[in-house]
Parts: sequence; structure tokens; C-alpha cells
Amino acid sequence: MSLSELEFKASISKLGPHGKSRDGFPVFDLGRGSVEVRYTPAAAKTFGGLLSLPQAHISLVFEGASDAERAGFVHRFDIAFQRGGG
Repeated sequence: MSLSELEFKASISKLGPHGKSRDGFPVFDLGRGSVEVRYTPAAAKTFGGLLSLPQAHISLVFEGASDAERAGFVHRFDIAFQRGGG
């Protein structure tokens, strides 16, 4: 994903209350299961030497969640992480 750590934290806050994993990543309760959202910074992408975009690897690690809970969270995640553009 193209986002900074600050943008990641702002988007995570839109998903609602959450705890933290042992590694400090956000963990959301999904009812029967949970999901940990892992953020790992990556090298920025530079275009034409003028534009530099931050990059990150984002992993959703589900534990004990049903298919419906997973789908529901991914939908909420997509909405929270939408960016403007054309």
C-alpha cells in the first residue's frame, strides 16, 4: 500500500476500538475471532525523480474468525483505507 505510518494510524482509528498485540500491532475483536493488522514500512517509490510516495506492507492476520467475519472486516478495512484520487 502507498501510505505512511501516520496515515496508517489515522486509518486504523477509523476502524474503531482495538487492542494491541505483543508486537504493538492493532488487534480487532470480530466476535468468534480476531484480526491483527500488521504494518511494515517499505522503500518509497519515486517517479521521475520528482514524486516520492511512501510504501508499506500491510498484513491482515485472522485467528478463529468465520468467513462472514473476515469478509465484514475486509469491507470495513477497504472503506477506512480509501484515498481520494481520480
